Amino acid sequence: MTLEEPVADWRGFHELSLDLGNSSEASLPLGLRINDRAHTGAYEDRFNTHFQLPPRARTTLHIPLNEVAHAPRGRPMDMTHITQLILFGSGR
Repeated sequence: MTLEEPVADWRGFHELSLDLGNSSEASLPLGLRINDRAHTGAYEDRFNTHFQLPPRARTTLHIPLNEVAHAPRGRPMDMTHITQLILFGSGR
């Protein structure tokens, strides 16, 4: 699932919360990435995380935006210009 050009300015918020459900009998491995306008395409130049959704459960994932802001290696994330949020099956 990709959200292109969500509300760009994330300043003033402290946390991203995603309410997710897994109706299957197996754990569901997911990945989440967040890009800003300056994203170069490199893995290290964005926010990345992986997690497991337990089987037959509903879970709220809480991500402190301070972690997002400090994710790109060598520069701060531009929290005024977030361009993509991508949730995907990670196979991990």
